Amino acid sequence: MILITRPKDEAKILKKELSKIQIESAIDSLTSFAFIKKEIPYYQNISYLISSAQTVKFISKSKKKYQTILSKGNFFVIGKKVAADLRKLGTAKIKKITDDSEKMLTYLKNQKTLKNNSIPLIYLSGSVTNKDFLKLIKKNNDLRISRVVIYKTLQKSNLNLKTIRLINQRKISLIPLYSLHTAQNLMRLIKKHRIKARIVGEIKVACLSARIAQYIKNNSQFTKILVSKRPNQNSMISLIKSNSV
Repeated sequence: MILITRPKDEAKILKKELSKIQIESAIDSLTSFAFIKKEIPYYQNISYLISSAQTVKFISKSKKKYQTILSKGNFFVIGKKVAADLRKLGTAKIKKITDDSEKMLTYLKNQKTLKNNSIPLIYLSGSVTNKDFLKLIKKNNDLRISRVVIYKTLQKSNLNLKTIRLINQRKISLIPLYSLHTAQNLMRLIKKHRIKARIVGEIKVACLSARIAQYIKNNSQFTKILVSKRPNQNSMISLIKSNSV
């Protein structure tokens, strides 16, 4: 059985996709979100950087309010799924889509129009984001990037009793991990609930990125660590499918 720890909406989507290929799963969402009522600035020729589906959800909740931003703003997007969600809101000015943050930063550093623009690139994000990405942004003095936090990321304080029972009964064979934040919370809860190391060591973890996998390797008792070939849902499902037996 697969243990899905993604946020509620994303978890339901993954569970549905896994059921199509006859893979049983259980959901215990370790992360949830609370939107912050914050104004998103708009100026002529302004550009926005978006890296999460939650940011798009926030904008969609106030679509009428942000219609000018959607129709006239320029967007740089990390993740094809995030870009697809943004397009559904009616925007046609997505300037660049990359698979990950490093590729996006490399692209942005080469854009003369952004460097010469007196208006900063607005990074719309949550309270928890890629710290390495933020450090790289700060080190790059040529780019003017202003971060606007529009939602809070909340941690679950306990695993479900059902989850603990399934793990202790050795019924969980694999746990997919899509973010470093979720991986960190999972490690904390495994320790909190005193789940035995030998049981943890039997469970495979499928990581969306090498960065998550490295954290798991350095900070947990998981020994069967898998990494997705690409940082997207289809690649993760292929990895889960090939390792679910």
